[in-house]
Amino acid sequence: MISKLKNKPVLYGYFLTLGSGLLFTVSTVFAKYVNEMKRIDACEISFVRFMFGIAIVLFMRNFMGFKVRPVVKKGLYLRAVYNSIAVILFYLAVQYSSITNANLLNMTYPVFVAICSVFVINEKITLKIIIAIILSMLGAVLIIKPFEITINYGDVFGILSAAVAGLAIAYLKFAVNTEDTFTILYYLFFYGTIITFVISIRTFVLPDKSEFILLTLSSLTATAGQWVLTYGMKFVSATVSSIISMTRIFFAAMFGIILFNDTIDIFIIIGAALIIIPNILILKEKNK
Repeated sequence: MISKLKNKPVLYGYFLTLGSGLLFTVSTVFAKYVNEMKRIDACEISFVRFMFGIAIVLFMRNFMGFKVRPVVKKGLYLRAVYNSIAVILFYLAVQYSSITNANLLNMTYPVFVAICSVFVINEKITLKIIIAIILSMLGAVLIIKPFEITINYGDVFGILSAAVAGLAIAYLKFAVNTEDTFTILYYLFFYGTIITFVISIRTFVLPDKSEFILLTLSSLTATAGQWVLTYGMKFVSATVSSIISMTRIFFAAMFGIILFNDTIDIFIIIGAALIIIPNILILKEKNK
C-alpha cells in the first residue's frame, strides 16, 4: 500500500508528460496549415507562440495574484534562451519538411538530454544510455537520408532543434529544483518573446483572419503543452520525461498521414524504431 502511494506522483508525472506530447503535436498541425498558406514563416509562428504565452502569464501575475520569485536566475535565463532557439529551429523543420519528420527528428532530444544532464544536473549516464544514443542517432541519419542526392534542410533543422532542446530540458530540470512552475514559465515566455520578436521583425506579415485563428490555436496548444511539461518535470527525471514524450512520434505520424498525406517509407520506419526502442529500454531500467 505504501509503495503504491509513493508511485502516484511518478505516474502523475508520466500522464502530464504524455499530455504535453499530444498538445505539442496538435500545435504543429495548426502551424503546418499556416505554412501551407505560404505567407507566414517559422520565425513569426515562434514569436506568436511566445507572445500568447507572455500574455497569459502577465494576466495571471497582474489579475490572479501569481508571483515571480526567482531563486537561481542562471537556470531560468539559460532555459529561456535555449528553448527559444529550439522552438524556432523546430518550426523551421515543420515549414520545410513534413510534420512526421519534424517530430521524429525533434524527438531524438532525449539523447541530447541524457548527454547535457551529465554536465548540467549531474545525472548519471549508463552503458544502456550510451547504446541508446548511438542507435537513436543512426535512426536520425536514416530519416534524414544523407546518402540521397539532395538533403531536405527541414530535416537538418529538425535534428538541430533536438540538440538545442536537449540543453533546454536539462536546464528546465536544473530550474525546477529551486523555482516554482509559474516563475519558470514567466521567464520562458518573457525572454522567448523578446528573442523571437527580434528574429522575426524583418519578415513579419500581418495575418489575415484564417491565419490568425490557426496561429491562435497553435500558440494556445503549445503554451498549454509547455505548462503541462514544466509541471510534470517535478515528478520525473529529465531523461524519463523525455522518453515518455517520444509518444509524440506516433501522434505526429497519425496526424501527418491523415491530414497531410505524409509518406512513410522504410527508412522512416526503421529510423523511428531505432529512436524509440532503445529509449523504452532505458525507461524500463529506470523503473526497476
